[in-house]
Amino acid sequence: MKFTTAYLWETGGRMVNEDSLTVFGATKAGRDYLLAAVADGIGGLCSGEIASGHITYRLKLAFEMAISRHSVIDSDKLLRIILRELYSCHKDLLKLGKLNNTSYGTTVSALIVKDRRAYCISIGDSRIYRFNRFLHKIVQIGRNHVDHRGRLTRCIGSGAFRRIKVRRLTLHRGDTFLIATDGFYRNITPQLNILCEEALNDTDNLALKLEKIYRAGCSMGNKDNASAILVRFGR
Repeated sequence: MKFTTAYLWETGGRMVNEDSLTVFGATKAGRDYLLAAVADGIGGLCSGEIASGHITYRLKLAFEMAISRHSVIDSDKLLRIILRELYSCHKDLLKLGKLNNTSYGTTVSALIVKDRRAYCISIGDSRIYRFNRFLHKIVQIGRNHVDHRGRLTRCIGSGAFRRIKVRRLTLHRGDTFLIATDGFYRNITPQLNILCEEALNDTDNLALKLEKIYRAGCSMGNKDNASAILVRFGR
């Protein structure tokens, strides 16, 4: 299943962008692989950009090394490597926080693909959406880890590490995935299906489609850091 990707990384009205993202694709032995992940460092904790940057770097490194070390790697084994890396990053940030007498934390959402099989992981309030141009419908994959006041109940780097729920999907031609931090989707959530359908059905490239959706959020008052990745399959 061939894919096309684009990303957006905007500071918004902030001085520092505490979001990080990574996109890595490869073809080996006739197999297509993709990792697309965003992370949002928690602003109420110390140096959110350190936490988010650490996790996206480590995920990309682990993914790349896993593919390079195997002529063909089983998709479930690839998933286990990523899950172990998330746990390792959580321990790293806890140790760093203890060393510096502070706390670090970050959300993360990751799409992991091998051929037609996809895995979706979300921790915190970053999100993964799936849009199919034939069904004209956008669906959030998984759920947010927030309480009734909108406060995070889970993240990487702070608090207890709990079992990660993984959503397993089969890819179809025409699928497009949006992986985004809350600063990208927050102000446009009710209009997201319409905005995505309009953007994905025009003739612009994917980067311009992301820009159009982001500008719609800005027009509604968004001033937060915003990061997003679009991945389109089947072209």
